[in-house]
Amino acid sequence: MPRERISVTQDAKAPVAKEMLAAAICKMSDATNQLLLSGLNHEAIVVLLVDKTKMSKRSIRRVLDGMGQLRADYTHD
Repeated sequence: MPRERISVTQDAKAPVAKEMLAAAICKMSDATNQLLLSGLNHEAIVVLLVDKTKMSKRSIRRVLDGMGQLRADYTHD
């Protein structure tokens, strides 16, 4: 699947350095992966999030999988 080009529009008065954005992406991805390795299985996390958000299981699974892949897909470390 071809990767989309992402552009970030920043507040010109308070720009955020690319390194800070990359670090935030890495933290989100790493935190998601740590959650998935925490002892709760993937399905338990999905069920908890479905209950909280009322979103479909399919949507929750896609978001969790996507969050776990952010570091690999959008940073160079």
